[in-house]
Formats: sequence, C-alpha cells, structure tokens
Amino acid sequence: MHFHSTKRKFPVKNNGDMKKNIAVFASGSGTNFVKIHETLEEGGSDCRVQLLISNNPDAGCLTRAKALGIPSRIIRRRQFVSYEEYAEAILAQLLSAKIEVIVLAGYMIKLPSLIIRHFPNAVLNIHPALLPSFGGKGFFGIHVHEAVLDAGVKVSGITVHFVNSEYDKGSIVLQKTVEVQPEDTVETLAEKVQYLEHHWYPWCVEKLCSGKIQRLEGKVIVHE
Repeated sequence: MHFHSTKRKFPVKNNGDMKKNIAVFASGSGTNFVKIHETLEEGGSDCRVQLLISNNPDAGCLTRAKALGIPSRIIRRRQFVSYEEYAEAILAQLLSAKIEVIVLAGYMIKLPSLIIRHFPNAVLNIHPALLPSFGGKGFFGIHVHEAVLDAGVKVSGITVHFVNSEYDKGSIVLQKTVEVQPEDTVETLAEKVQYLEHHWYPWCVEKLCSGKIQRLEGKVIVHE
C-alpha cells in the first residue's frame, strides 16, 4: 500500500469538534473533490474532507490533495491476495480517519459491499446523466455524453444518488438538468454538466452531513 504523506494529522474529536469527517474516493483529476472541499470550508459546514482514497497512483486528485494538506491513500485491488483483504484494507483506513460519510467523485471501480454495509445511508455518488437512463457498468465520463448525444435526447444533467451494490441503482437524492443543443459536442455537453456537478454535489454532501436528507420507504426527501 502506498501513502502520500502530508504534515496534517488526523484530528481527535472532542466536545468542541463536532464536524463529520468525509472520505472522498476519486480516480481522476479531482475537480469535484476540490470543489467539495472548498465549498464546505468556505461555508462553515458541519462536515469536512478528511481523507482522499484513490485506486490510481497517477491520478491528479492526489496532487490536489497534497496541495490542500488532505491525507491521501492509494489502495489497489492488485496489492492484495484476496478481495476480502482489499475491502478490509479500505475499511481500516476509513475507521482510522473516523470517517462518517463517503463521497464518490469520479471513482472508476465498484465500491466493495463491505464498505456500503458499514456506512448505511452515508455513501453518495454523482452520475453525469439523468438516471436511470445512460447508467450502469461502462457508462462513465465521456462515454455517458457520447451516448446522450447519439440518442438524440433533448435534456441531460446530473444525478446524485445513494450507493448500493449495483451500478447507478441507489435511491436518487437530486437531479438537475441542462438542455442538449443541436450544436453540442461531447466537450461542450461535458462542460455544462460539470458546472452543475460543481454547484450541486457539495450542496448534497452538506445536506447529508447536516441530517437534512431522509430516506422513507425507498424515497429520498431533502429538507431545505
């Protein structure tokens, strides 16, 4: 297992430190990771990003985490003899950092079921389209936008949802839309969708941390 060391240490919570600790999982450049961190810090939120976990040693998010003073861990399946050991290694890092909320931000592999079970109603993901359309295994990043344009739909957007054991099947928390114009390319559509991601994903994370997202009989209610 590889570690990116920083000067920042994991804090020990006391009665005067009630913020919830978030772990962000990312595999790429980390723009959503940074936006979540910045928004929560600037807004005096009830939560803070305390740990970054990545499966990609070359991911840009690791450089961003180091610059922000946020501890990061690289955990890859190939490092472990069994899948169970791999899942337990991830869980050990989360418990060590006293994590209470997990946020997937461009994490390109399936989160182990062990983690989902250990953090019930506390794992969020964002998808760059309007689920249940254009979701599932293989629908990520640019492939989603290609599929949207090929289908000729007039509206796309983002879906924030809870994570369960199936790709993109968890209960939907929030959806926001953008119009798909005839002249849109993969690049222009991705830019419009990313704008929504950067605004609404931190908003959802803050709502979850502050107890304003409620699940009732399979439905999700977000309280203002």
